[in-house]
Amino acid sequence: MRLIASMRSLCFALMMLVLSAASFAKSAFPLHSPASAASVRATVCAGDGYLWIPGYWAYADDDYYWVPGTWVMPPQAGLLWTPGYWGWGDNGYVFNDGYWVRP
Repeated sequence: MRLIASMRSLCFALMMLVLSAASFAKSAFPLHSPASAASVRATVCAGDGYLWIPGYWAYADDDYYWVPGTWVMPPQAGLLWTPGYWGWGDNGYVFNDGYWVRP
């Protein structure tokens, strides 16, 4: 009987710990819903020679926002776009801008 009571107490303590951690994570690290499917799909191509530049999450004013993708003409023929990405740098995540590259 003591073993069952001890197990119940342990389970209750673990459950309270998990719930409090989940509550903290929700408030400390807000999650945003992903961009809607309509904003992720490429639209009809603007014309010959255009390339699709995908959308991405940007950060400003203490919040993230979605920058939609777009069709662009490369600055020179034969260049391809390398999308920007978020990566670890110094003491936090930083955004690495996209760039044009010759394959």
